[in-house]
Amino acid sequence: MLGLYFVASVLGWQLKEWQHGFPDSGFVAVAVLSTIGAFFRGHLLFTERVNPYVLRAQLQRAEPITGVVDIFVAIVLATVGFEVAFTRPLAGTLTIALAVGIALSRLLVEPSTTRAAFGKT
Repeated sequence: MLGLYFVASVLGWQLKEWQHGFPDSGFVAVAVLSTIGAFFRGHLLFTERVNPYVLRAQLQRAEPITGVVDIFVAIVLATVGFEVAFTRPLAGTLTIALAVGIALSRLLVEPSTTRAAFGKT
C-alpha cells in the first residue's frame, strides 16, 4: 500500500499539471490522505520490527483509519480519472484502474492476508 500511495500521489501531481480544476484539489487530497495512510502503515512496520507482541492491537487500532483513507484515496482518484479521461483517455483510464486496485486491495486482499498472518483480528 505504501507503494500505491506513492504512485497515486505522483499520478495526481501529473494529472493536475495537465488539467486544472478538480484535479488540483484531487492532488492535494490524495497527497494528504496518502501521507496519513503511510504514517499509519509505517508505524505498523515499526511495531512489527520492534515490538511484534503488540502488533495485533495496533492493527486493530489503525484499521478504521487506514480503511477510510484508502477508500477516500480511491474515490478521489477515480473522480479525477473520469474528469481527465475526456482529454487524456489513457491517463484517465489508468488512474481509474489504480483507484479500483487500491479499493480492491483494501476491501479484499488486505483483510484476507491479515487473517492468514494473524488469525481473526
